[in-house]
This record gives sequence, C-alpha cells and structure tokens, in this order.
Amino acid sequence: MVSRAGESRLIEAIRQGRDLHTYMTSVVYGKPETEVHPAERTLMKNATFAFLYGAGDVKFAGMAKIGVNEAKEFRALYAREFPHIDEYARTVEHIARQEGHIITEYLGRKQELETNDEAYKLLNYVTQGEAGDVLKKKLVELSQTEIGQYMALPIHDEILFEVPEEEVPMALDIIKQAMPEMDYYQVPLTVGSEVLNSWGDKY
Repeated sequence: MVSRAGESRLIEAIRQGRDLHTYMTSVVYGKPETEVHPAERTLMKNATFAFLYGAGDVKFAGMAKIGVNEAKEFRALYAREFPHIDEYARTVEHIARQEGHIITEYLGRKQELETNDEAYKLLNYVTQGEAGDVLKKKLVELSQTEIGQYMALPIHDEILFEVPEEEVPMALDIIKQAMPEMDYYQVPLTVGSEVLNSWGDKY
C-alpha cells in the first residue's frame, strides 16, 4: 500500500476552493492567477492528465499540441514545482515492478499488472480506480436511502436520478448529505447537483 503524494500547496489550494489547474499554472509560470491565459491553463490540464496516464514526452506533446522539446521543458518545470507528485509516481511504479500490484487505501483493493512493462500505467489505475471505489461506495449508501429507487444511471463521475418533482428538495438534501467524503482524505471530496428537465439539457 502506498500513500498519496501529499503535495502541501495543492492540498491547501483545494481546501481554499481554488481552481486547481489555474493555481498550478500560476505557480509554474510565476504569475498571479488572474493573469493566467486560458491556453496556459489548458496546457497545465493536459500535462496533469498526461502524467497521470503515464504519457511520455512525445505523447504529451501530441496531446498538448506543442513541440517535444517544449513538452520536456514543461515536464521539468512541473516536476520542479510539484516534486512530491513526481516522487509519488516513481514510488508507485517501483512498487508495481517489485510486487506486480498496488493496494489502494480507500477499500484496500488490489490493482494488478499483467506485465512489468505496464508498470507506468499503475498510477492511473490507482488514482482512477480509487475514485471509482469512492463513487461505488456512495452508490451503495444512496441505494439504502429514500431516493435509492430514483437512481437511474452512473455516468463517469456523475449520478443521474429521475425524481418526482415534489420530492426534489428531499432528494437534494439526501444527496448533499450522503455523497461528500469529508474526513477520509486530506482534502474534502464535495458534490454539486443540478435539477434539469432532462439530462440532455445539461449539454
């Protein structure tokens, strides 16, 4: 089992409710958050997901639509400013190569590799797998409430409910109480909710 990165500045930014990609961009570029250009934020977002997915410099460059040398430079800046993320990624990969699996903390579930050549993938497995564990646990908890009968479908990191109009206020109260995970992690996992006539109206 391996603990998470514990990057203190990011933990504090999340606790303060700041936009994480904007904050990280401001740190890397050394400018106020108010001066961060949308293209810079997009690059940071692409970088974070690229590193999480185990993408190399060439793959990251393609995702971010930048040159390979620029991708290498940006990765170096990223690692310099957020060293615990890089250390965590290397620790996960090392354990994966040594043991062939990682045990996630939330439910103690084993994430296994088929071959050592896939060790770089395990950071993504651990991160998204544990996020999935949280959602599944919350689905079970919600299924045991008065609105369990109204759960229609989980969609990625969302849950779709089909609720009679007169019961919407009650449903919102239950969702806001049941869904957040406030104490287990170093940062709160909060929840947002929207009331729509149909799920398609959101998009």
